[in-house]
Amino acid sequence: MKISSKVEICNLALARIEQNSISSFEKDTSVQGQFCRMVYEQSKSALLAQYNWTFAIYPAKLNQIDNGDDEFKEYSYKYFLPEGFLRLVSVYNNNQEELINITNRKKPYVLEGKYLFTDVDNCKIKYIKDIDTVTDFSPMFIDCFVLDLCVRLTRIFNSSTTLQQQLLMEFSQAIEKAKVSDCQQTTLSQISSYPIMFSTWDF
Repeated sequence: MKISSKVEICNLALARIEQNSISSFEKDTSVQGQFCRMVYEQSKSALLAQYNWTFAIYPAKLNQIDNGDDEFKEYSYKYFLPEGFLRLVSVYNNNQEELINITNRKKPYVLEGKYLFTDVDNCKIKYIKDIDTVTDFSPMFIDCFVLDLCVRLTRIFNSSTTLQQQLLMEFSQAIEKAKVSDCQQTTLSQISSYPIMFSTWDF
């Protein structure tokens, strides 16, 4: 059965940690409902940003804005990052060539706040988007998402340390399976992980 709603994702997590299910994501007033709403968005966004999930990679032609007259400005062009931007995957010039950072040279682009700065005109990017539609999630992502929710919820419910450690192990295994799955669809460089993975549970 394809998972199609936030309620289903939350109930999978709640069932795994032996908590009562919820009937509505937005309106359930139980402790379980309140806690799920508390951690859902942070869990989803943090997990999306940790990997180049193929379903979450989107292309965009950036909107250029005035870079001002600052005498200290390092780059010629300033662009707005797209709505829902979580993390940059790659940057391209007008000839569809990817900009590569070469050691000991000026970086081809930098991110500052909600802007991208570069010397490239007509800049295009691929980025990880903060997707909200559950039916767009891949099955492997949902497996990892449910386990991430489990870890966060067990801490709120003060569940046993043994259960938390078991969930951490299951999450790690699920991530590795997801990486192998994505390897079959894209290049290894696109699924690189980050050392902050487990720190995202500190809230």
